[in-house]
Amino acid sequence: MSAPAAAVHAGPVLRTTVPMDLRHPTLGRVDVDYQVWLQPDSPDHRLEACTPRDAASRDALRLLASR
Repeated sequence: MSAPAAAVHAGPVLRTTVPMDLRHPTLGRVDVDYQVWLQPDSPDHRLEACTPRDAASRDALRLLASR
């Protein structure tokens, strides 16, 4: 992870976003924002998502999803 996490408290949900540089064996470099949403009142529940940071990464993820 290339930068410290930025935590934002928005009501009952805590969200953390971290930029990540992934390396896929076929697609190469894929830059994403890794996000985690936590509910402090329910620690067993969490949502994790990766979203592309640029057009090339978006296209690479679409190609991967179409396989």
